[in-house]
Amino acid sequence: MLTFLANDQGKIEDLNAKIQTQTSSLKGNNNSLGILLENQREEVEKTSEVINITEMNLLTNSNLTANILSLSYKTKRSFKEIGEMIEAMSNRTNTSINKVGNMMEASFSQLQSSSEDIANTMEVLSNHTKTSNSDVKEVIKEQSNQTKTYLEDMMKDLLKDLKDELVAVIESRIGGGCVNNSLNVTTGACVDSCLRVEDGDYQSCDTCHGYVTCSHNYIFPRNCSETNHNLIWDDSIKRCETQSKTCNPSDFT
Repeated sequence: MLTFLANDQGKIEDLNAKIQTQTSSLKGNNNSLGILLENQREEVEKTSEVINITEMNLLTNSNLTANILSLSYKTKRSFKEIGEMIEAMSNRTNTSINKVGNMMEASFSQLQSSSEDIANTMEVLSNHTKTSNSDVKEVIKEQSNQTKTYLEDMMKDLLKDLKDELVAVIESRIGGGCVNNSLNVTTGACVDSCLRVEDGDYQSCDTCHGYVTCSHNYIFPRNCSETNHNLIWDDSIKRCETQSKTCNPSDFT
């Protein structure tokens, strides 16, 4: 009987030892879990900070793009005003400014394309930030600097080209004097630019259902009729008719 009791007492002591060992292990696991949760909380705070910085960078780049587009519009409008001032100085010119107009249109289109590329790049960066916070801050900073540098260089080149072209036009007009060198537009020939073209109505290069009016080197598109879409321009008689000897509508389909 005493032997059985002694054996039971030993088992109980062994069981208590195991329970204490497991209790100590659980305490250690709880401490490790607490450390892990604290680390995760810190990572979440860092990720939130990176997202806030990214949103600020996106807003900054968006404002930069808007300012550049506004500057491009103002530059284009100023160029038109300069053209009118030069027109007041002389009635005719022997220097073509078509190159400047084409350059302005191409530069404006390039700015619009660049704006779309910037928006797409910013969207990709934003999505990437939400999935991974590794080196995101440095990547966004580099992309922002590259974008800013690219746009600044583009605007510098554009303004330099405009300045050089305008100086050349002004020097040509002042130095060479005014020469009446109007282009001779034959009947039936379409007109897409009124530079050096006599004032009057001419065949359009875009449609038979309308024509263009040239006035002081500026072109103004006209419609034959707002209600009757069957009328077409006859350049031989300089008016819109149901039939034309100079323009075939099927050429524009």
